[in-house]
Amino acid sequence: MPPPAPAPERRRALLKHSKAFCVAAWTNLMIDPKNNVLPCDAADPRFPVGNISETRLDHILNSQTIRQMRLNMLSGAESPACHMCYEKDKRGVSSLRREFNAKFGRHFQLEATRDDGSVERHEIRHLDITFSSLCNFRCRYCDSRRSTAWLPDEKLWLGKVYSASSPTKPPQDVKNMLDQFEPYLSQMELIHFMGGEPLLMEEHYKLLNLLIERKLFHVELAYNTNFSVMQHKGRDVMELWNRFEKVTVGASLDAMGRRGEYIRKGQDWDQVLRNRERMLKVCPRVNFELAPAISVFNALHLPDFYMDWVRKGFVSPERFVPGFVLHPDFYCAQILPEHLKARAIEKYEECIRKIIKPRGFPEESVGYATGGGAFRMVQDFLKAQDRSALLPKFVEMNRRLDAIRGESFADVFPELAELCKQSPQML
Repeated sequence: MPPPAPAPERRRALLKHSKAFCVAAWTNLMIDPKNNVLPCDAADPRFPVGNISETRLDHILNSQTIRQMRLNMLSGAESPACHMCYEKDKRGVSSLRREFNAKFGRHFQLEATRDDGSVERHEIRHLDITFSSLCNFRCRYCDSRRSTAWLPDEKLWLGKVYSASSPTKPPQDVKNMLDQFEPYLSQMELIHFMGGEPLLMEEHYKLLNLLIERKLFHVELAYNTNFSVMQHKGRDVMELWNRFEKVTVGASLDAMGRRGEYIRKGQDWDQVLRNRERMLKVCPRVNFELAPAISVFNALHLPDFYMDWVRKGFVSPERFVPGFVLHPDFYCAQILPEHLKARAIEKYEECIRKIIKPRGFPEESVGYATGGGAFRMVQDFLKAQDRSALLPKFVEMNRRLDAIRGESFADVFPELAELCKQSPQML
């Protein structure tokens, strides 16, 4: 047998060529609303590596579960918790695994990993934090596990609720969490706040205050936010953002006007516009990204929204970072009939032709790499699978929710009104 490759060469090979390796198991951390610890926010929540209410963080970081995950990755074996990234990689969709390897791979020290998968000193470079499911919106494709506002509709719509947990953590839990984070804060490069709606959460502001008190302004802040509330108990988050060297706001905006308000129930489109205009004045250095969730509702409209905001100067052309609604499955954009998919694909092509190429952006540099690359990804997603057999289920389930909310899909989305002609029979 040939001798094993030197550590630096093996490290480079793992980062570039392994289909299972992810540096997140060494450098990242995600905390969910129940205080479960996962290596990242793409990991399957059924496979936590610990819980900081039950075990101290310094012990969790070398728990049996995460040690086995590291050993799997070093040997090329897939880990059950990471199946979402493997599936995205196979479909050619940008995965967090690839993003983390590109961004944090330089911190991976192969020689610092013992034979049992443990590490002597764990350095947390990226923290994903979801303090709770507290939220003021009832987005069409969400549920009570991610939004407390969904509870009443969910019971009427489904006859059950997924989650009835408290929207906030007890003060002792918050203090315990922040105390455990504190030794790692100075080494962190990025803290990503998610929700629920993070800008509504007291815990978010306590963590910001801790960073400010320690003058850790180099820590990059990133957000997934519905972009509705910019003040909390007398604190202006835009002014707080100005204290930090780099802040990226991923605004979960799916459509303009009535369409946006229908998809993200609770949204006031005029308030969205006021918030964006004020942000350009108060904190112009903050990076602003359109981070829509692509679904059956907005697949056709989203290119119009994107081009409108680029032309108004509300978003830079490369700041388009879409995700895809996969659950509930009947809201997935792949349920669209082929002729509507073709129309949508042409509209994304128009974005590349009219916005990306004239400004000199390489197509692959938009979105996850920098909209051409992201637009190609959306086109490939629409082509990848025909799920139109779910259209009757979409019609029936969406009609039920319309009745509960007093809304009309066909009135708000005339370009998709033909979908309502599908048989309402449940599949």
